[in-house]
Amino acid sequence: MKTHFSNFTRLAIGTFVCLALVPLALNAQTASPTSYLPILQATDAGDLGLALSNPTLSEVTVTLTARTYSGETISGADIANPATVKLPPSGQRAQRAVEIFGNGIAGKTGWIEVKASSPAVKGFFLLFDSRVSFIDGGEMQSSTAGRLIFPKVTVSATTSTNITFVHTGTQTVRFASISLYDNSGKIVTRQYISLGPQSGFSGPINQLVPSIQNFEGYAVVETAGTPFSGVIETLIGFETYREKSDVAALNAVPETTLQRIGFLPHLASQAGYRTTLSFVNYSFQSQTVKITASGLEANGAALNPASVTVERTIPAFGRLTETADKMFWLSGNALIAGYVKW
Repeated sequence: MKTHFSNFTRLAIGTFVCLALVPLALNAQTASPTSYLPILQATDAGDLGLALSNPTLSEVTVTLTARTYSGETISGADIANPATVKLPPSGQRAQRAVEIFGNGIAGKTGWIEVKASSPAVKGFFLLFDSRVSFIDGGEMQSSTAGRLIFPKVTVSATTSTNITFVHTGTQTVRFASISLYDNSGKIVTRQYISLGPQSGFSGPINQLVPSIQNFEGYAVVETAGTPFSGVIETLIGFETYREKSDVAALNAVPETTLQRIGFLPHLASQAGYRTTLSFVNYSFQSQTVKITASGLEANGAALNPASVTVERTIPAFGRLTETADKMFWLSGNALIAGYVKW
């Protein structure tokens, strides 16, 4: 079992350096009555579960619409789409996709738009196989972006990261692009694509960019109305990657998610656990990052020292990925837990 964390660093326009955390389920975003699930069924997982919570004292109505990656509303036998879910006051509903839309939705691929009668509604989703031998997920995405960073992209002879991105807008974007950067910061390829209204892509990265082979780095997807205009902030995104029987899922990171200080609330190492930290420096100059593991305990007993600090320099547009045991010199058979500040 592994714990997967990722971080995203960027140089803000101006004279100061900003560091931005890549959130998993912790990113605090402005509440919106419209949210999105970029995926209905992963190519490497068989089912989707969705949990919705209503913290208010009134009943809330949620309308869910499933669309294909070509932008059409999914229809067919035994499919109710759009579907409506009622959330009781201070209540929650957790359902599989087939329980929301009907059994006919099984095997369909696409994405979901979620509209709630209250902006207080929150939710997350899980992807899993029928035996629940692997499971992971992310939070519903309540904001869209013009540029998304996919912080871990791998292509080898045996595996390829699956990425998903959706243009949620109703106009055609003729000059969207996907760029791949390797860990050294070199741009390996940039490919231009056109996105129709409410359309997207989901699948192995080498299906979208067939020329890429033996690659380790990250991807950037962005939209623009013309080659000379700014980005159109309509994108949502998600990625999954596999290692043997394990699956990990990450929401794509909006470029605007900037913080000078970041925290990872939990790391686990040794005793069969592994935490991997990844940082992306999406800027024109190298950056030095101070990373501290604190509150370190081994099987519940405080370590001495209980805090370890290291520094890493990441080249311009580069990426750093390193396991916590190597970064913080963790060893032994006892389970080591703590948190990270950078």
